[in-house]
Amino acid sequence: MKKKVKIDPGHGGKDPGAVGNELLEKNLTLEISKEMKKYLDENYTEHEATLTRTTDIFIELSERANIANRANADVFISNHVNAGGGTGYESYIYTKPSAGSVKLQSIVNAEALATAKKYGLGAHGDDSKQDNLAVVRQTNMPALLTEIAYIDSKDADLLKNKNFIKDMAAAYARGVAEYLNLPAKIAAAKKEEPKVSGNKPNWADWQWQEASGIYKKARGKGILSSDQWEKKALAKDLTFDEIEYLNLVLNGRNL
Repeated sequence: MKKKVKIDPGHGGKDPGAVGNELLEKNLTLEISKEMKKYLDENYTEHEATLTRTTDIFIELSERANIANRANADVFISNHVNAGGGTGYESYIYTKPSAGSVKLQSIVNAEALATAKKYGLGAHGDDSKQDNLAVVRQTNMPALLTEIAYIDSKDADLLKNKNFIKDMAAAYARGVAEYLNLPAKIAAAKKEEPKVSGNKPNWADWQWQEASGIYKKARGKGILSSDQWEKKALAKDLTFDEIEYLNLVLNGRNL
């Protein structure tokens, strides 16, 4: 049975969330969440990842939790952007968390902080925070609320960096995949090189002339009994198969 991942882009519609440095939290959370779903779908199997919203609409906090509960989701991730002039990544689970939520937070944090570090971003204080937040309190499954960085500080430069957004979303996705033990997609088999049988080499004129001269010399020495090979070379009509055969013949004799 497929594991269900419910991804919640925080805020939306009439609720812009945090605002700063010409950025709106509601837009960033939707971007992060879509990238997270895309990464899961492209890299893992046996799951179904869906969002609580895919457009700029407002959804009450309790309804976000209800959406996940009605779907019988196995994991709930609510994505947010921080504010208050600080810096760094952090996440929250409920103050009376399930063992699953504790484990989920630990795994996602490890992935997120490893990725954030590559961009010079660390954790904002304790990376195992708990709070009485509606979306992690009212959900029936392991639930986590992420705060990627601060919108009203120097972190804003990172939030404007598309690569940072994609990489952090991918980190969240890897954490979820590890928690759910999702199988990775098997890389597509390398495309077979086309067989050369029946194909003709794309040689320059001088190469065809040289081949014709070799076969003429071989005929003169009695290695080849007819002039068909020189004619075929001059007509650029030799195939790889024929060239391979002739090489075997010529390699067995001295010109």
